[in-house]
Amino acid sequence: MKKAFTLIEIILVFAILGILLGGGGYLTFHYFLKNELEEASETIKFALREASLKARAVEGDSEWGVKLQPGSVTVFRGNNFTTRNPSFDEVYNFANSLSLEGPSEIIFSKLTAEPSVIDSIIIKAGINVSKKIDIQKEGVIY
Repeated sequence: MKKAFTLIEIILVFAILGILLGGGGYLTFHYFLKNELEEASETIKFALREASLKARAVEGDSEWGVKLQPGSVTVFRGNNFTTRNPSFDEVYNFANSLSLEGPSEIIFSKLTAEPSVIDSIIIKAGINVSKKIDIQKEGVIY
């Protein structure tokens, strides 16, 4: 009698390997999405706070704003993105795969740093993964 693996044993081993690899792949992908989302959220918060601080400090005797676009956020000097002076732009990048909902342009008034928009920015990565950034009247961002 030969010693060998039966068909059932081989199928069982492949099934267990498939479950382990599939679960591991899902967890790795989910972790990657959450990491991209967290990084983008912190980048956007940093840009909003920077524009708010520059407006409060009346840097350049001007208002400061933030323009949100897929994959980047731009801190700019001026009362709107279209008429700004691009030489003062500060661009911060994040993952292009993320989608943004909410205002695309927020202006902070000089001295008071009150935002032109009191709203939330929602960053989405996939179907069930999202992060919310709130912009309050006093210029508080969280």
